[in-house]
Amino acid sequence: MRAASAPPTLYAWDIESGEGGVTDDLDAAVTNVDRALRGAVAGAGARIRMVVVSTYGTSEYIELGVVGEARREGGGVVWMDR
Repeated sequence: MRAASAPPTLYAWDIESGEGGVTDDLDAAVTNVDRALRGAVAGAGARIRMVVVSTYGTSEYIELGVVGEARREGGGVVWMDR
């Protein structure tokens, strides 16, 4: 459980082609990456990063680490880390 004053943990996902998004649900991030990579060219990659919103008055995310990486290979999506 996080402290009431702590910012929520979010998951930012980015596809090398430029598609991406942010969600508070890791399963949703995995689903979005998988769906996007299935429509991407072979070799395209993606990352899911755990982030929080900056509390320093700037509109940016602070990265806490990569929680998943995937790549489009052959006829499907291969997850290297999740």
